[in-house]
Amino acid sequence: MPTTKWLLLGSILAGCAPTMNSSEPTDEVPAQQAKPIPGARMNLAYGKDPLQALDLYVPEKAKGGPLVVFVHGGAWQSGSRHEYDAACAALNKRGIASATVDYRLSPAVAHPSHAHDVADALAWLGTRSSEFGFDPKRIYVVGHSAGGHIAATIATDPTLLALAKPAGFVGLEGIYDIPDLAKRWPTYPDWFLNKAFGSDTTKWPKASPTQLDPVSRSPWLVVHSMDDELVDSNQAVLFVLHLGQCGVKVDLLQPKGKRHFEVVSSLGKAEDEVTEAIVKFVMAS
Repeated sequence: MPTTKWLLLGSILAGCAPTMNSSEPTDEVPAQQAKPIPGARMNLAYGKDPLQALDLYVPEKAKGGPLVVFVHGGAWQSGSRHEYDAACAALNKRGIASATVDYRLSPAVAHPSHAHDVADALAWLGTRSSEFGFDPKRIYVVGHSAGGHIAATIATDPTLLALAKPAGFVGLEGIYDIPDLAKRWPTYPDWFLNKAFGSDTTKWPKASPTQLDPVSRSPWLVVHSMDDELVDSNQAVLFVLHLGQCGVKVDLLQPKGKRHFEVVSSLGKAEDEVTEAIVKFVMAS
């Protein structure tokens, strides 16, 4: 019997149809200008490409605790790890270690290279856990939008899981079903899907975590705002149902009044419910 916690799923099912926009939106969160964070180690290379780099923040009182790794969105073609500076600062104050990861972008590379990069970053961090002072068995991956897809790809790919075995995953406004996204948002293939996944749509189901076995049995927290104007909540609905049917523990959170990028830009702010949910999810282990 799947151990799935449903939070307002009925209202999501009732309102999962997107509101179409005629203009192409921006596809990344503005990088946040945060004060220096204690315990910061910046621009650590986990690969040879300049984009294969990460920032790590381990406060002294976090020694031996979990590590939260943020994976940015940006339609697989843009975005920056610095979008999460404020979130990392907030976790730092709570004594929780965090990292932010960059990865190679489309069209220079295509799926699944983005996920391979992030898995390499997780493996790099895991092998250095004793040096940096966090628990390698308590690494959590938090991905926004395309980053949510990357996290879910890792969870469904045994090759990537051989590199890293996250203790849990968080998807923020994530993309999990490429054919469904293209059907509901007909401008998206030309805008970014063809660059990331190729134009052969017969291959898209194999790139969709909703249609793949979740090899990792680690729990999920799926977050999707009903006010997301770029990725409709049907993505979350399909993924949550799939995880539940496969017996994976999954919690679903529906924040109100947040647009696609506001879910990230609000992280770390006082009384932000998504931040609190992530902290609770991570510290439950």
